[in-house]
Amino acid sequence: MKLLSVNAAQPRIVAIDGRTYSTGIYKRPLEGPVWLGKLNLAGDGQGDPVNHGGQYQAVYCYPHEHYVYWRERLCRDAFAFGQFGENFTTLGLLEDEVCVGDKLRIGAALIQVTQPRVPCYKLADKMGIRGFDKTFLQANRTGFYAQVLEEGEVAAGDSIQRVSRDPVGMTVAEVNSALLLDKNPAAAERALRLSALSPEWRGRFEKLLAKAVSPSSGLDERLHPTAIHHSSIFDARSPRMYSIIHTIRDLIVTQKAWRAITTAGRDVGEHQQLLLRSLLGHHRLSATLKGSHDRPSY
Repeated sequence: MKLLSVNAAQPRIVAIDGRTYSTGIYKRPLEGPVWLGKLNLAGDGQGDPVNHGGQYQAVYCYPHEHYVYWRERLCRDAFAFGQFGENFTTLGLLEDEVCVGDKLRIGAALIQVTQPRVPCYKLADKMGIRGFDKTFLQANRTGFYAQVLEEGEVAAGDSIQRVSRDPVGMTVAEVNSALLLDKNPAAAERALRLSALSPEWRGRFEKLLAKAVSPSSGLDERLHPTAIHHSSIFDARSPRMYSIIHTIRDLIVTQKAWRAITTAGRDVGEHQQLLLRSLLGHHRLSATLKGSHDRPSY
């Protein structure tokens, strides 16, 4: 794995298709070692600091392997380093191999992958192709953002070493697909277990899971996974309650497993039975639990 180019640009005002805005997407390669700080690469800037930059988007990496793909798909040859607005043009760091949470040593700096990139109209404007931001996203060749754990100098030609990986092991491509392409609730919950996932993406995944609760199923919003895991009433330290929590989670995702829930429900305490009946709103569960008054042995 290798860093092929370090790219940066100061924001500039552009006017395209009736829109006037400030952007730092027109990046150019930098010579020699460049300082990578906690929030930025020296010489780089963002035209829209509300939506770009900051701790979790301190540096944007894009695989050089995709340059070939886009040349062929777009029938264009005039691509230069920084073409897609990236700070680091890399070799050997593809989205289906790099995981969110990966820690990468580049030169004297240490970075950690935090999220895929969400392209906007500014990329389409730079490429001169209307709607290219959507094409870019659908191809799932988005590159990724990283936070800087250790500041230091980086330079074109530096080797890249993976220092560690999050145990969840979810790739950038899988995370991107879970939120913006397939929108699969099970994959979304898996993504929420990534400790390095940026707060913005964490919030979006939580909203996606909240919507996964079907109005027609009669399930309360408190039943979506985020609410369940943060409930003070459910004690996840108990093996019995842990089993029920995850059974309910599976119900939300697949709308199956009623039998598994009612079987597990026989072993819970009375106060938890009441909560389960309230949350699930299902008379069969109530009937199954009736007559069971054993307290759980925490």
